[in-house]
Amino acid sequence: MRLGIGRTGVAILVGLFVILGAEDAYVWAVSGTVPGIEFFLALVFVLVIAFVAIREARAHPPSR
Repeated sequence: MRLGIGRTGVAILVGLFVILGAEDAYVWAVSGTVPGIEFFLALVFVLVIAFVAIREARAHPPSR
C-alpha cells in the first residue's frame, strides 16, 4: 500500500502515535479510568491532519 508520505512521514506518524498513546496511558494510570472517546478522537484527528500535511508537503515541495 502506497501512502505517498515516505519513510520520514511514516516515522513522524509513528512518533506522534507513540507520544499521544503514552499520554493516554499516563492519564489512565494516574486517574484509574480509561480515557474517554474524545482522547481517541483527538489522537485520530491529529494523525489525519499530520498525514494530510506531510502528503501535501511532499506533493508540492518549495521551489529552488
